[in-house]
Amino acid sequence: MRPKNNPFATRELLKIDYFLTEDQWADVLKKLHNFDYRASVVGKHGSGKTTFLEGLAERFLQQDIQIIYLSSENSRLSFWQVLNKLLLVKVLIVDGFQTLGILSGYILFYSAKILDKGLLVSQHRPSVFPVLLDTVGTEETLFRILSEINIPLELDRSELLTKAKELFIQENANIREVLLKLYDYSAGINCEERIFRADSATN
Repeated sequence: MRPKNNPFATRELLKIDYFLTEDQWADVLKKLHNFDYRASVVGKHGSGKTTFLEGLAERFLQQDIQIIYLSSENSRLSFWQVLNKLLLVKVLIVDGFQTLGILSGYILFYSAKILDKGLLVSQHRPSVFPVLLDTVGTEETLFRILSEINIPLELDRSELLTKAKELFIQENANIREVLLKLYDYSAGINCEERIFRADSATN
């Protein structure tokens, strides 16, 4: 299987929204409004913080709320970078806020409060920000994601689910790592099949 056909390619996973009903999303937005748009999304690595923030950012745009989205995965965040962006928009979303450190986090939170700006961040543990959502990686979430992925016929779905459950335990509920490993697993299975077929053809 070519990388572009792998069902666990990044472009395929980006199509999957954080699983909340429309009523639950409405409750989240109401809670965020009550927090004056200053809050944190808390959770371990790979528990869904980024997916949630991306889904929330999309809903902000649908409501014509001006936002800027910063991520520590794309570039190193700095205090001044975040503060400068905060001045430009109504709501600033910062994924990986914990990389800025505790003191910078406090200063930026109170700066946003003084400036009457929204500042929504993801962190591994609670801080001065009110907690909007505590994300937890569960088998239920993993299997829901798998149910939304178009699994090609050459992959045995039953074996794939068994592998996913094994990886979920191995990776300590880090769903992001599980999906990355499933990408490699899917590619490897198909490579083995091609080798087997080639050997069969020559015998």
